[in-house]
Amino acid sequence: MTYGFVYVLSNPAMPGIFKIGRTERPPRERMDELSKSTAVPFDFELVLFAQVDDSVAAEAEIHRELRNRRVNMSREFFRMPIDEIRRTIQQNEHTCDICDVEFDLMVWQEQQDQNQRFPIEHFLSQCHDPIHWKMHYGFD
Repeated sequence: MTYGFVYVLSNPAMPGIFKIGRTERPPRERMDELSKSTAVPFDFELVLFAQVDDSVAAEAEIHRELRNRRVNMSREFFRMPIDEIRRTIQQNEHTCDICDVEFDLMVWQEQQDQNQRFPIEHFLSQCHDPIHWKMHYGFD
């Protein structure tokens, strides 16, 4: 058993996609290390991390549970709401404690994004001549 951390990182270049990994060092140290890569245009942000009694087993179980949400099967990136990730980590048998760093902000941003999705009626109401838009572009 290897005591350590499971961390969740976000990156402004990949909205809605989170990196879930493990480390035996401080999570911010690992975040800084990953941010130095030339493969990402912006630095990673630490959303949350959990202290776990077995980081290898915890990460493997969490990845297995979230496998259908993986962006790429050979990478540790997942596309899903952050609260589902947090719940999965919190329910893992190896989790001792969880620390929310930017979690509340991420949940708020996800809610704002959902509120910005307007129905077609809203779009048409903003047009000068909604009837013309309906006929011209085939909107119902």
